[in-house]
Amino acid sequence: MELAEVVDAETAVILIEDDGEVRDQRDIPVERVPEDPCKEGSVLAVTIESGEIKRLEYRPE
Repeated sequence: MELAEVVDAETAVILIEDDGEVRDQRDIPVERVPEDPCKEGSVLAVTIESGEIKRLEYRPE
């Protein structure tokens, strides 16, 4: 998964990928994004349960 962009200091766009293809896009409050050193283009591990993002973790490339 990838942090695509921070839209307006309030909303972050997360791209859910599988085998290099974008399968879904989720807009979440920017407060939910791991802080350091996460930035646009960062790789994240995302846990989804019942269609909801439950956990985000920064993964250094």
